[in-house]
Amino acid sequence: ILLAPGCLDFPPDQWANTVKGLAVDLNKVLGAHYTTEIDTKQSYDLGDLFQLSIRTPKQSKMVRTHGDWSIAFGKTIQATTFAFPQCWAEYTAWQAYVSQLFSSVQTDYHRQVIDFDKAVRLRVSNQKHIRLTDFAKFKDLRTIFLSPYGMGLNSGERATERGRRSDRVGKSRGNSGRREPCHEWNRSTCDKPASECSFEHVCDRGNCRGNHRRPNHSDAA
Repeated sequence: ILLAPGCLDFPPDQWANTVKGLAVDLNKVLGAHYTTEIDTKQSYDLGDLFQLSIRTPKQSKMVRTHGDWSIAFGKTIQATTFAFPQCWAEYTAWQAYVSQLFSSVQTDYHRQVIDFDKAVRLRVSNQKHIRLTDFAKFKDLRTIFLSPYGMGLNSGERATERGRRSDRVGKSRGNSGRREPCHEWNRSTCDKPASECSFEHVCDRGNCRGNHRRPNHSDAA
């Protein structure tokens, strides 16, 4: 494959995974996309008769965002369909499915979508009768990685982050339950509109809470 005309720019070690039907490591694909350094020589067995000796690029980047995933999986589609053209429909359908998941959740939770994709591709590589388009067979993984009560790899981190957010919201509200006045807005240094600010855009002098800034309190009184 590496010597075939039109062979794509794809990490040689991930070519080995592709040919053997194993899950491609998108972190390595993305890292190879950006790296300019070469790591040590490695060997991979391809069946009983062949061994592939290659030099692999050093890891330089991890898949952390929708954009990262799109680059890495897009290159994976190109490589996979170069070797197995019949996989085009399956892989492009999975790309569309995961992209829809990314667009359906907040950016803070894109890491869970990435973990879900990885878990699905590992299952498909381990159970050859399953295809990426068998969406119903991944319901348990979707619960594990994408539900708020799932037990995915980052479920503890998600709970911690939810706690932090709750603390931030609590701090922005006084004991009465109302949001505290925005002191930066009163100093004309808050760059957020009232609808996006965690604090309320009202006068912070005493209990005034008027629709004017603190320096204009006397004029409004």
